[in-house]
Amino acid sequence: MNILVVGASGRMGREISQICSQSKEAFKLLGVSRKGQAEGYQETFANLKQVENTTVDIVVDFSLPEAT
Repeated sequence: MNILVVGASGRMGREISQICSQSKEAFKLLGVSRKGQAEGYQETFANLKQVENTTVDIVVDFSLPEAT
């Protein structure tokens, strides 16, 4: 299973990464971050356009800080 977190380098994205690192479930954690990198993610993209040809099963959107 591939999980994509938009806003991966933000506060909630870092929290998700930490929680997932403790999980025993098998999945690939992908992130989208304007910085182009985010700690704890197997693969990070700078924008959604780069994700276009990647299989994603779940998307979690934390791209709007005011909403968290």
